[in-house]
Amino acid sequence: MTLSIGLRPPPTPAPAVERGEQAVNAAVDMARRNPDWEGESPAADQKRALDRATKERALLDGAEILWADDIPSNNRNETRMLRSFGAMITFACTTEEALRALDCPDREQRPFDLILSDISREFPAPDPPKSNA
Repeated sequence: MTLSIGLRPPPTPAPAVERGEQAVNAAVDMARRNPDWEGESPAADQKRALDRATKERALLDGAEILWADDIPSNNRNETRMLRSFGAMITFACTTEEALRALDCPDREQRPFDLILSDISREFPAPDPPKSNA
């Protein structure tokens, strides 16, 4: 005797392009509702950005991104869009946290592909290469 339980299968996830479009639309809607944010985002510009992200998806799929921002929640729509295209994001709230993330031993095997920051940060200058002479 077999027992069958009437569970629905999990919903099929939306394609990455659709999730990316949802994230772009959410970001634009949020900007429109905030009276302190100036600027327009014409539909043609939004479509062009999404089309380019779709075309260049291979660059984002599996990309490791370090995002230094004192208020990471401000970037939730952008984060959602990047993740929908396969990017993996590590957040740092301070320069010190970002430097620790860069110095993590695992990073030697797989360094970040991109570092984003919302403000100018003072990172220490790298040591100059040593001469063999």
